[in-house]
Amino acid sequence: ATSNALAVGPRADACGVCGGDDSSCAGCDGVPNSGKELDSCGTCGGSDTTCDDPFVLSTEESSICLDKQSTAPFSLRVFWSGPSNHSPYDAIGVYGPEPEREVWSGTCKRVARACSSAAECGNAGPCESLKMVPAGSSGTLTLDVTPKGLAASASDRTQIIVSYLRCRGAVELGLCATEGYGVESEAVVTLRTDMDACGECGGDGSTCAGCDGIPASGTELDVCGVCGGDGSSCVGCDGVQGSGLEVDSCGECGGDNSTCAGCDGIPYSGKTVDECGVCGGASECPVLRPSQAVYCLGDASVGSFQYRVTVMRRQGFVSVRTKDRSFTRLKLQPVSTACHTCMAPCNDPADAPPTCFPSGCPGCPYQGEVSIEKSMLPPGVSMNPSPGKELEIVLGVSFSDAPLQQTVIPLTVQGVRDVCGVCGGDG
Repeated sequence: ATSNALAVGPRADACGVCGGDDSSCAGCDGVPNSGKELDSCGTCGGSDTTCDDPFVLSTEESSICLDKQSTAPFSLRVFWSGPSNHSPYDAIGVYGPEPEREVWSGTCKRVARACSSAAECGNAGPCESLKMVPAGSSGTLTLDVTPKGLAASASDRTQIIVSYLRCRGAVELGLCATEGYGVESEAVVTLRTDMDACGECGGDGSTCAGCDGIPASGTELDVCGVCGGDGSSCVGCDGVQGSGLEVDSCGECGGDNSTCAGCDGIPYSGKTVDECGVCGGASECPVLRPSQAVYCLGDASVGSFQYRVTVMRRQGFVSVRTKDRSFTRLKLQPVSTACHTCMAPCNDPADAPPTCFPSGCPGCPYQGEVSIEKSMLPPGVSMNPSPGKELEIVLGVSFSDAPLQQTVIPLTVQGVRDVCGVCGGDG
């Protein structure tokens, strides 16, 4: 037997899809077959106009410095942005400070490409400069602006207004008609005339002042640091600028006054160090020569020494001692035999010092020779004395009104003479 049964499936949706859910043909609004789509601005069913860029206008400078008497045109750079489909008859213009110019209407709608007088623009304010906005969504225009009335103004600040003028009406014969123009964006620029001597507004003339403080004088410091100088004031004695070298008191370029200074450091003082080691002194100390002594073991004496005393004194002596003063042997100099003439010019040989000690008569300046015998040395003298036992020879002088003065020289002990007569030699 044959069966003619018909199988029935799901119903077709609005899009004609069997068992569909109407989504395959729905528009962005969710309605099947509405045909609506998202435009480039993301608006469902939109016409790509809802995302137009806003009209924005700005200037490179918000303040311009001008000479108050200037009537020469200056350039004003303007940055603009707006919808990419803006009217080709949109314009950017510069106006004076009059307030009544929100809508550009009347006769001005006929001069979108140019405007030269207040009469043409009615209450829109005097048209200083005007340029058509080129195609695109942003750009830069440079407007040439002629300043007006600055010299007569009591203020040093005048505001001008830069406006983006959008064509609102229909375009007829290349002109914007019916509703004229509307201001979509504007920027204020201040014209300042408080210019200083350096050309800076609000300045104090210091930016172009010379070292003399006078604006635009052009005066500068020379290499010597002198304002307006010629660089000669710091030339050294060597002819080199800035070397700092000068002629010293001795006449030497770059000298330190030492070549002609005395021992006191003063140029040309003539002072020298005397035998006593005193700068400018008169060698008034006792002097014993030679300045060191050597004793050879076995010799009968240490030797003879020249002494000199250049001042009046009461007593003179020569002694041999150890450094620690544990041993001292004294030898007084011969006394004068004519003390009554001791204060005379000392021409009498018999008046030789040191002094007529018993009477206290001061001795005269004197020099002579004294011998140091072996008997003046300590017993058991040796070449290698222990610390403190080193020997010294002392020339001492006492005065009636001054402390004792002494000159001390070292006495070195060496070995016996060899066959060649050399002290401590080995022949």
